[in-house]
Amino acid sequence: MSLDSKKIIPYLIVILPLSLVLSIGFFMSSFYVKKVTDYFTTAKADSLQHYIDVQKVDAIHQLKQLILFLEYTKNRIEPELKEELEKEVLFAYTVAQKIYNKHHGKKSSSEIKKYIKNTLNEITYNGKSHYIFITDYDANMILIGSHLIDKKIALYKDADHRSIVFEEIQTVRKYGEGYIKSRRGDTQEEEMIFVKNLGLYDWYIGASSNINVQEKKLKDKLINMIKSIPLKGSDFITLSEGDRELYSSKNSTINMKELQKNYYYVSKYYEPFNWSLVYGFDATVMSEKDRGKYKKFEEILVKEYDFAVKVFIGIILITLLLSLLLSLSVNKIFRNYQNKVAESTLALEKLHNSYKEKV
Repeated sequence: MSLDSKKIIPYLIVILPLSLVLSIGFFMSSFYVKKVTDYFTTAKADSLQHYIDVQKVDAIHQLKQLILFLEYTKNRIEPELKEELEKEVLFAYTVAQKIYNKHHGKKSSSEIKKYIKNTLNEITYNGKSHYIFITDYDANMILIGSHLIDKKIALYKDADHRSIVFEEIQTVRKYGEGYIKSRRGDTQEEEMIFVKNLGLYDWYIGASSNINVQEKKLKDKLINMIKSIPLKGSDFITLSEGDRELYSSKNSTINMKELQKNYYYVSKYYEPFNWSLVYGFDATVMSEKDRGKYKKFEEILVKEYDFAVKVFIGIILITLLLSLLLSLSVNKIFRNYQNKVAESTLALEKLHNSYKEKV
């Protein structure tokens, strides 16, 4: 073994293990850090996706509840209208009966008829006046009131070519009272009519109400209700009738490109009103509460990541220290071995030289 080799080997004993440990540590740490980073990145993405999924479910629920409420209120229009008409007519019926009972036998029929007609024309019910009509069984209009038919009622036909007055007469003769639903011949608007046999002079009384007007009032109330819906965070709501926008929350001033890119929304069409409802949220914006939860989760992930990296660095340092101590021990043993070999070589050389001198 040459002198240079003897000098290099001790260094190699220390350098090679340390280099090997560092190389393995570098590749292992790189692999581990990548895995940890990928895990935390995935965890953060899953957390955000969970937030979006929860918001999606909430948006769908909100819109379903809104549609159910619209359906309920729409279905209540006719029952409530019928109830109101019946109360109005019953009130007028009671007034007419009282007039007849008061003046019967004291005044002539023509005078009693006049009293009844004038009184029913002037009475008010819940602020409404001129709402009662009177017709006889020969289809003669006695008092027009709220009836949408003119004096030539026998010739009148509605939008579906029905003779409404004869349906009214048949209803009161057969049932005493009843409801008739019709569409006006001129405007085709729907109306609800309630008629009741007065039991006097072959007259029947009634009242009518425009269903479309009541529907319009209901729509206005519903629009105001939708405007008052509290929206959280980035939630938004829009309401359109056909191509006409009826309402748009202040958070929904967005263009379609943004809507498709950053926003999640649910849309429903409510056919009875020709309404289109859109409810959604900005997927890039969290509420203060959700943002706090997400930030807290991020902080936990960062702490876990830092702890894992510190632990791994500690393991590498301990491994390096142990490797260094082991290398130094091995190097010491190797040096002792080298010294013993050198001493043995020197002793053999001396012995060899002594033999040579004797010879």
